[in-house]
Amino acid sequence: MADADPAPSSPAVGALPSHTELDESQSELLLKLEELKELGYTLLQNLQNWRSKLDTQVKTYKDELSGYKKTLKTELEWLRSEFKDLRTTLQMQQDDVTMSLTDFRMHLNELKNQKISRWRMASGNWKLLRQPLIQSKN
Repeated sequence: MADADPAPSSPAVGALPSHTELDESQSELLLKLEELKELGYTLLQNLQNWRSKLDTQVKTYKDELSGYKKTLKTELEWLRSEFKDLRTTLQMQQDDVTMSLTDFRMHLNELKNQKISRWRMASGNWKLLRQPLIQSKN
């Protein structure tokens, strides 16, 4: 046979790493993986601690707000009661003033009528005595 085609040659590949180098590389990767696991565990612990502290703070703030709400509600009820009492007192005072003013007007009219009667008697004008006296205007 004449020249036979030689088998195609594979591309040139550098020397493959030795078994020892692969073992060392695997050990380094496992060590880094273990470090990352520990770091992840530490981060998880830190996150859980932070979350626990945050939950505690939230509960504390909620309790404080609940206390403030109760106090505010109590004070609001007290203020409503006080305003109701003040309103009642003010209404009573207004009624008293109205009655006093009415009584005062009536008293003034009586005094006015008495003065007119005295003047009529003193002036000798007896005809005016038959006319009705000034009536109070309510």
